[in-house]
Amino acid sequence: MKEYIIEGGKPLRGEICLQTSKNALLPMLAAGILCQKSVTFTEVPQIDDIKHMLEILSMLGAKINRMGKSVTIEYEGIENCVADCACQTIRASVCLIGALVGRFGRAEIPLPGGCQIGMRPIDIHLDGFQKMGCRTLVGDTVIVECKRLTGAKIRLRLPSVGATENMMIAAVCADGETIIENAAREPEIVDLARFLSAMGAKIKGAGTKKIVVQGKAQLCGTVFSAQKDRIEGGTFLTAFAATGGEGEIIGVSAADLAPILDIFIKTACNIRVKNDRIYLKSARAPKGIRKIVTGPHPAFPTDMQSIILPYVLKWPRECQIRETLFENRFLCAKELQRLGANLSFRGDTLVVCPSTLYGGAVRATDLRCGAGLVIAALSTPSITVVKDISHLRRGYENLLEKLSVLGANIRES
Repeated sequence: MKEYIIEGGKPLRGEICLQTSKNALLPMLAAGILCQKSVTFTEVPQIDDIKHMLEILSMLGAKINRMGKSVTIEYEGIENCVADCACQTIRASVCLIGALVGRFGRAEIPLPGGCQIGMRPIDIHLDGFQKMGCRTLVGDTVIVECKRLTGAKIRLRLPSVGATENMMIAAVCADGETIIENAAREPEIVDLARFLSAMGAKIKGAGTKKIVVQGKAQLCGTVFSAQKDRIEGGTFLTAFAATGGEGEIIGVSAADLAPILDIFIKTACNIRVKNDRIYLKSARAPKGIRKIVTGPHPAFPTDMQSIILPYVLKWPRECQIRETLFENRFLCAKELQRLGANLSFRGDTLVVCPSTLYGGAVRATDLRCGAGLVIAALSTPSITVVKDISHLRRGYENLLEKLSVLGANIRES
């Protein structure tokens, strides 16, 4: 089991060029199945989630050619609509359902896996497919099939990102018009629509609560660059703030990071924005905020909850963090208690009191927990061991190298 050994207490300073967003790119890799042509993705990060998705596509029959940062996928060779157990390593494999049903009229995949942050049922996905004329069967394997995929009016019970993506992907090949109401509005949804449109799809309303897709578009291959990773951007901004440092992230818009930047502004950090560059200088004496509530975009993102927690511990007043999406997002908080964090739990709310952390050993339980623990270790003037860092490789490319360039004293063992 690999681990990071971190001697913290040193302000991080410098600039970071952000990687391409895994949360944007993963559904695009699946959606390419629809076009039956070659698609080239540029600036593809070498992270485990991308690696696993490419392996799944290869097993389905696609040919993968990686040249440096570019990946060309020949989707025309896919003749199989049955994915194997590799899907259990990655949550985004659920988007294969929409792509395979759109192309073949049938999809059969194992229940998707990923980080254990909560139950994340797929009933919202299945309800949407049923409205489009599909029969669904769920056991250890999910089967979705139809004689004719038909456009429909679909109102999602919750604005699920994955369900919105699946409905958009399937609707591209459906007969007629599909209307998705109460759709997710995350920037990754907008980027998926941009990708599908680049292949010839006709989509309106992405980024709003109502998305309209005209089906049966003639699709073609394309060369595409997905957006940069706003959660990686939030991670490094938090690292600057929590360590008392300053730095700049490059590649993401301030609008996409608005709910995150709002926290830093309210706690007296100095924020400057110019085009796709965001500079943060930490507050000498950060102010406190009484409450943070996670939720679908444009609310504070659940992916940032564990990451920002070490910074919240430095505030001079109690803060309540309410988690509205995933019941196991507080696993990071339990690990931080091992380092002296003064935390208590009230149902879906975490009560965070001002704390001085000390060194010790903690374990990353999921991707974002791992990032939060690394930031906690960097902000603590002692030695901390973060174990099970394999989770971090799911979503962060060259994290150790990037932190080292910013001045972190970090090594892998």
